[in-house]
Amino acid sequence: MQRVKHRLLKYLPPVLGLLVLGGVLVGLHGALKRLSFDDVMAALTNTPRLQVYHALGLLGLSFCFMLIYDVPGILFAKQRGDFPP
Repeated sequence: MQRVKHRLLKYLPPVLGLLVLGGVLVGLHGALKRLSFDDVMAALTNTPRLQVYHALGLLGLSFCFMLIYDVPGILFAKQRGDFPP
């Protein structure tokens, strides 16, 4: 009984992740039906350039933070031999 429970619990996170992904895709599909590429480009054109540059700068900063967060883990995994070269 304990073995079966352990096996089921092992598959629970991936199954829940796939269900959430499916829900997001269905929601996006419904939302994007009403939106065209021209609408997106018109909104981007009407956005002040400074705000676009700030958004791109914050996006780059978030990538830097993710890199800073991931690099020590990758180096540790390489040191242990658990990471491909």
